[in-house]
Amino acid sequence: MDLEFREYQPNDFESLAEMVLGLYSKDGSKATEMSREKVALSVERLTDSADPGKIFIFEKNGQIVGYCILNRFWSNEFSGYILYVDELFVQKANRGERIGERFFDHLAKLPENDFVAFMLETTPDNQKAINFYQRIGFSTHHNHLMFKQLDKNR
Repeated sequence: MDLEFREYQPNDFESLAEMVLGLYSKDGSKATEMSREKVALSVERLTDSADPGKIFIFEKNGQIVGYCILNRFWSNEFSGYILYVDELFVQKANRGERIGERFFDHLAKLPENDFVAFMLETTPDNQKAINFYQRIGFSTHHNHLMFKQLDKNR
């Protein structure tokens, strides 16, 4: 299998937007409302060289089969940078091919790797995702992740 993990390119937008919208529709009513405009804003921010985030595209035999959105931040608790996996998606037809596992291996081996941990979240009822992440070494942290969304007219 010819598998490549590469940074987002402008001609990837339609494929990325379709996968993001598919991910959010899968999560149903529990998901934040997603739109092409939100995807475009994320692309704009994350492809700006000053932003600490990145979008990776997964290609298998020249076809886009997934993506990952990453953000990096400093953690006092872990004394280093955390790589937050905001979203990771593999097309249904390509699940079970170890693409996600290979992607995490790829990230860990990047020359610019200066992070000490990965962090991510899953929906509580997505047992397949939870099992996958646990199998490759993730564990539940002792703290709960909480949000307070601010009304910024977005």
